[in-house]
Amino acid sequence: MKISRGLVLALIAPAVAALAAERVNVTVIHDLEAARPSETITIPWAEINRAMPGAMLQRIAVKDAVGCVLPYQVTNIAPQAKDPQGAGVAYGELIFQHDFAAGEKSATFTIEKTETVAPVFPARAFARYVPERLDDFAWENDRIAHRTYGPALAAPDEPKTGKEVLVTSGLDVWCKRVDYPILDRWYNKGHDHYHEDEGEGMDMYQVGPTRGCGGTGIWDGQKLHVGRNYKTWKVLANGPVRAIFELTYDAWDANGLKVAETKRFTVDAGHNLDQIDSTFNVVEGAAQELTVAIGLNKNPADRGQEPKFEVAPKADDGSFTQWIAQKTNGVLGTAVVVPAGFLGFAEDERNHLLLAKVVPGQPFRYFAGAGWSKAGQFTTAQAWNDYVAGCAARARAPVRVTLSPVPTPTTPAGVVAVMERVADWQLANPGPWQPIDWENGAFFTGVMALAPLAASPRFHDAMMNLGERHQWQLAPRPYHADDHVVGQTYAELFLQHRDARMIAPMRERFDFILAHPKDDDLDFDAAKNPDQLDRWSWCDSLFMAPPAWARLGKATGNPAYLDFAVAKWWVTSDYLYDKDERLYFRDSSYFDKREKNGRKVFWSRGNGWVMGGHVRMLQYLPADHPARPRFLAQYREMADKIVTLQHADGFWRASLLDPESYPIQETSGTGFYCYALAWGVNEGVLDRARFAPAVRRAWAALTSCVTAEGKLTHVQPVGATPVTFDESYTGPYGVGAFLLAGSEVSRLGAP
Repeated sequence: MKISRGLVLALIAPAVAALAAERVNVTVIHDLEAARPSETITIPWAEINRAMPGAMLQRIAVKDAVGCVLPYQVTNIAPQAKDPQGAGVAYGELIFQHDFAAGEKSATFTIEKTETVAPVFPARAFARYVPERLDDFAWENDRIAHRTYGPALAAPDEPKTGKEVLVTSGLDVWCKRVDYPILDRWYNKGHDHYHEDEGEGMDMYQVGPTRGCGGTGIWDGQKLHVGRNYKTWKVLANGPVRAIFELTYDAWDANGLKVAETKRFTVDAGHNLDQIDSTFNVVEGAAQELTVAIGLNKNPADRGQEPKFEVAPKADDGSFTQWIAQKTNGVLGTAVVVPAGFLGFAEDERNHLLLAKVVPGQPFRYFAGAGWSKAGQFTTAQAWNDYVAGCAARARAPVRVTLSPVPTPTTPAGVVAVMERVADWQLANPGPWQPIDWENGAFFTGVMALAPLAASPRFHDAMMNLGERHQWQLAPRPYHADDHVVGQTYAELFLQHRDARMIAPMRERFDFILAHPKDDDLDFDAAKNPDQLDRWSWCDSLFMAPPAWARLGKATGNPAYLDFAVAKWWVTSDYLYDKDERLYFRDSSYFDKREKNGRKVFWSRGNGWVMGGHVRMLQYLPADHPARPRFLAQYREMADKIVTLQHADGFWRASLLDPESYPIQETSGTGFYCYALAWGVNEGVLDRARFAPAVRRAWAALTSCVTAEGKLTHVQPVGATPVTFDESYTGPYGVGAFLLAGSEVSRLGAP
């Protein structure tokens, strides 16, 4: 059921106020063993604003534990309110949903600020006044639809025009077999058409003067006293997750009392029963309590359908279900649930009734709704009854919500802790990647950066086990730069342990390349240059191969390996580096390509690979090496450009020069830039005042994409160019960039 049905929001307000953040963790728990599909979670916006001051309803993201972005809405309870401080004073609640599996009693979410505007989520709950159909008021979600009747339908047919006249406060059911909105479509096609199933469902329910499916009245012990058609309406919220509206009813006579009613309907996506809060006021006479009856029409079947009925009153649940089989229309289940104040059952000529004690002026809550066999969710009476019983149980056991701000980890211990969480998740979830191919090889560079910072030896041991398991072999392609990257890990382990086995296969491979070098044709056209991948012909290769060669040079003391890396780096740079833009093309196929805005195509992760490669070369270039000034000059030149392309939210987008075409936050490129810029600040190569704030923004952005379990999200999949992608995606190479970034942020020091 919906979390607003007894929501307990467990917040420690002083702590929340003290820990303002760009991100908030949300924990939702409950006590049922059963599944709770489409559980609606609501959080007062005031608490969101307290935890994340300045949060804007259209610039937030709600993510589940694996980083998937969830549809959400924010209600507006004071549309005319002024809000000069941007505190969201008009907003009521943040609303989103989660499907709790059976046995899943806890779920975690994050709410975070975003730079980009949130997408428009498909409407799955909707309500509206229908003046074109005699003042109907209609509502629906992705499961079922309803309507009730207004004053125009109750008005006499004067002068005699043949206008339909119906006086009733009963509630109608429209049966849907589709999950998209149909109200406007059906009203547009007209009365005679929506009473036939033309592929989307039909109106097969008869209301007349009955209570229909959940209408109310006052019970005096023998007779039911009911009102007329609703008088006024007000829509309070309208999707995409929840619709809320109110209907008022003029006072009617109830055995000597005059009683008026206001109904508030809460219609949530994914539910067959709506929450209805009715407030009864005695406007003439006096009564401390009222006995309210909620009704279900005894025979709502279409004419000629020869209905067969099964009913199931359950006093323990305060529920009553019907299962009505019609000859050609399928089977309709209807139900009412009274979770509190239930008195018992009654009936009159037209209605099955559930009775409840109600205090005038206080809202009384019940649930009413329907399910249709042709929609596919319920095909037996048992399935319908089980669903209703589950709804009753959920109403009695609401979920509980805890909010906790998440400050960005900036202390060395805090940085290492989040690095460990991310590394542990990746090691436990290796995915489909080949063990020593480049995707994991890049990850291992980050694990090696984490290992000396961690108190536990598990990260070092994982890399040792990797090497032993693969006998310290590189990936199989002799010349391919991607297959060299794992050698960086082997060489660093050798420098710790001095075990010649660790570098022997790499040394043999690189000696072969030195003896049989390829020419310097870097044209990426495979038709013209079929061996193009045997050279460092794409910018990513500058992270993969040269640092491995440099480390082998350090490990062996043989300058030939470093000299080869330096020489070939500059062959690639001279070919792919755009001196005007101070960025690298991914490869020669991009020289003439342009983005939608007409700018050159410069891929974020591609240039991130290069800047990471700069750092990893400079770490092993001796201070007096003649190539060091040239490496530093290009590194600084690129850093000066890259820092201007960072967005206010701390991220770099997949396209550096056309971010508007690819607005998704992206962590692999951002991770490499965070790493490279932080290293420059730490080493005194870059100006701290200019670059340290960019590093801190990037680190905050990166950590905002770490789930509670440690999964890093927003990693662009394997590719060569900017693309739009699933924000929940991850990849080990992105984790490697994150860990490298953390290793430098951990020593950045206080602002």
